[in-house]
Amino acid sequence: MSTKHRFLLDPNIRLTDFASSFLVCCPRCQRCAHVIPEFDRTREIVSPYFTKRVKFLCTYCGAVKEKSSCTQMWVGGATDWYFRFPLYLQMPSCGHVLWALNFEHLQYLEEYVQSALREQTITYNKSLVSRIPIWMKSAKNRKEVLRCIHKLRERC
Repeated sequence: MSTKHRFLLDPNIRLTDFASSFLVCCPRCQRCAHVIPEFDRTREIVSPYFTKRVKFLCTYCGAVKEKSSCTQMWVGGATDWYFRFPLYLQMPSCGHVLWALNFEHLQYLEEYVQSALREQTITYNKSLVSRIPIWMKSAKNRKEVLRCIHKLRERC
């Protein structure tokens, strides 16, 4: 007898809560690299919107790039928000692109997708759960989405 996985009450986690690092494809060697924002901790709210500096580092080929005081960000989608490099954790799934910013984000998506019972508060499109695409939430796609998540986890 199988037990149903349960995703307990949506804790109102947002995509920005996973923005402390991004796994990206290095533009030079195409391997897994890191984009790491340094947040402005002098502000009342520590947020990716208040970034002092952003570093790009590839441990494979040694590529390094840096931006200071980022004023423009592109939030969401299959690229990092600062340099717009393609995310390393992405792959086609169910006619769409499944992507994650990093392993923590991927783990969160996995926990949500594998759960058959999902509790949710009314957040009016503010939380990450409320913004997960319908194709990922669909029970008929659960097996395929989880297969892709497992493949992505093995990539790095």
